[in-house]
Amino acid sequence: KWIFFDALSRGALSVLQPDICHAGGITECHKIAAMGQAAYAKLALHCPLSPIALAASIQLDACTPNFLVQEHNEVNDTRERGRTLIGRGYLKEPFVLDAEGCIAVPDKPGLGIELDEEGLQAIMARPWSLRRG
Repeated sequence: KWIFFDALSRGALSVLQPDICHAGGITECHKIAAMGQAAYAKLALHCPLSPIALAASIQLDACTPNFLVQEHNEVNDTRERGRTLIGRGYLKEPFVLDAEGCIAVPDKPGLGIELDEEGLQAIMARPWSLRRG
């Protein structure tokens, strides 16, 4: 968080993009967001990893007054019947993008998700590749 503090105190940032998986988790990113709010900076969490990281990011987004936009990794997207699903095979109920490109905040306990154990087994059984996508 201190690198964000330093940049904010110099007026060098107007949008903060910490990664919840690399910046210390939900609590540390919440502190970064609060510093940003005090400096009139917006929060746009960076989320290039998994649908589980996205679930954590969405929970933080929902309670952050200076939230701007949420990034996610399109590699985990699938299209089904005209809808974009995020986390199919990872989550029992994948996230669904609405017509405006938004995701509803889950209202279940914790991160609001349940892992799809069978789907994860199928994903992990795939051959490993260094190529993305």
